[in-house]
Amino acid sequence: MTALTHERCSELLRPYVEGHLDAAGAADVAAHLESCPGCALEHAALLA
Repeated sequence: MTALTHERCSELLRPYVEGHLDAAGAADVAAHLESCPGCALEHAALLA
């Protein structure tokens, strides 16, 4: 697992939501979302 920066996670959110990331990439984004309120808000907006 690789720790993501806020900026990198933000870039990966749409591919994450659309299921285009491999398992490792998806796990990295999921882990980051647990610790970053800003990315979690962006993620929620994409799901809405």
